[in-house]
Amino acid sequence: MKQILAFGDSNTWGLIPGTWDRYPEYVRWTGILRKAVLPLGFRILEDGVCGRTTVFDDPGRPLRRGIDSIPRYKDIEGISLVILMLPRRNRLAAGWSSASGSLKASFRLKKSW
Repeated sequence: MKQILAFGDSNTWGLIPGTWDRYPEYVRWTGILRKAVLPLGFRILEDGVCGRTTVFDDPGRPLRRGIDSIPRYKDIEGISLVILMLPRRNRLAAGWSSASGSLKASFRLKKSW
């Protein structure tokens, strides 16, 4: 079966704002996508971590750099597409006010693949 990796932060995980709860599977965007692509022979791999950044350390939330965890997917066969959700936390962790720096960080993350 072909696979789509959804890699991101709390939006990918499905965090309900203002809580520690998660939306039910088929309410999350990844679940809606799952229902749409399953008949086409695709499976969705969800990897959402609250507070994840692309490449930046966040002293308040350690061990959440995407660049450290995405390489483990290199050896999984059948990944046809990676959906990378750009976290706003990139700008907070790096002290940036523009999205261009976050985009550059995302390219670094892609190169680690």
